[in-house]
Amino acid sequence: MSWSDKNSEYLAPAYTKLPVTITKGNGCYLYDEEENQYLDMFAGVGVNQLGYNHPALNKAVINQTKDMIHSPYHFYNPNAINYAQKISEYSIKGKVFFTTSGAEATESVLKMLYKRKKRTADTRNKLVVFKNSFHGRTLGAVSLTRQPSVYQDYPTTIFEPIEITPNSIKELQDIVQKENPIAFIMEPVLGSGGVLPITDDFMVKAREICNETNTLLIMDEIQTGMGRTGTFFSYETSGIKPDAILFGKGSGGGIPLGGVIIGDKLLETYQKGDHGTTWANPPLATSLGLAAMEVLVEQGAMNSKERALYLFNELMKIQDYCPHILTEIRYKGLMFGISTSLSTEMAREFQLSSLKNGILIDITQGNIIRLLPPLIISQSEIKEFLTAFKRTLNEFQIENKLSLLLNGGQ
Repeated sequence: MSWSDKNSEYLAPAYTKLPVTITKGNGCYLYDEEENQYLDMFAGVGVNQLGYNHPALNKAVINQTKDMIHSPYHFYNPNAINYAQKISEYSIKGKVFFTTSGAEATESVLKMLYKRKKRTADTRNKLVVFKNSFHGRTLGAVSLTRQPSVYQDYPTTIFEPIEITPNSIKELQDIVQKENPIAFIMEPVLGSGGVLPITDDFMVKAREICNETNTLLIMDEIQTGMGRTGTFFSYETSGIKPDAILFGKGSGGGIPLGGVIIGDKLLETYQKGDHGTTWANPPLATSLGLAAMEVLVEQGAMNSKERALYLFNELMKIQDYCPHILTEIRYKGLMFGISTSLSTEMAREFQLSSLKNGILIDITQGNIIRLLPPLIISQSEIKEFLTAFKRTLNEFQIENKLSLLLNGGQ
């Protein structure tokens, strides 16, 4: 029985999978069971910031597993405390609550907001989010994820979500005035929503509006954090300070870790016992997270400005030759969204064609190519991707009888 057949036999049918069985990774590359090599351009959906088999992470795993893999919240844990100190120093003055995922971080902050509402006799029950936002799939978080295929017919639990258009200051002003929300939860770059960067001007104005109306500003950095966009957290380019920050994905160096950095306003009404989890004191995940921080921040691996600009400029050149397929390119740091004119079915075919040419890309929103490469990717590996990407475009256009072949403009 093949791995595909075994998967169908034993795993719940929750996901559409690519026809490849990955067995190991090294650097920015993944390998299948037949030793075929693939350049990974979405890093476990933004989890593997340092790629695979990184020596700093290997060392941390070996050292920590010798001592202890799990410790309950009953004891003080140096790794967890040091991690909380570091991540607060890199962001806002606050205290950290650990979870095992980004969705759980969203759930945690919803409970904190609920307790603040009750303990201050606040009558507000609405939250502002972006259209097409993504904040998780658990029952509380899913109502804030404004994508119909995700929120489906699941009930709204505590707070009613109010949508605004990303980067629309006027809509935010109007909604805050009209609906009087308790908080605004925003992604500084919409990830699953198509990689749409939020401007610094918008973030600055949003902070001003929230200050004026006693609306909490909560930053969802689950996908954009840990250096993904060139700074430790993406909101930093705006110079503002949010009231709370959600983190996840790459925060544990490749294993599950998430959490909330809780600012002063939420801490005012936060009490012992309001929330808890078995995994709230994670020695292994925070050990790997600390090792990842050292490489990303102290050693400068997250400083991707030059590489990101090079990738953007080269993609723009490719777009010049096939604007009928690549309609827009957006990016912030090493987080790219390439809008296409392809149907959902053709975008899937393009992803499979890319796989055959040795590159792994992600497709979001049906036909948007999302690139989230490991932050250690080199310029030579970016060139390798561009060569394979152009080859895939050429072959795809020929196979599908599309016009304006990408052949250097000839």
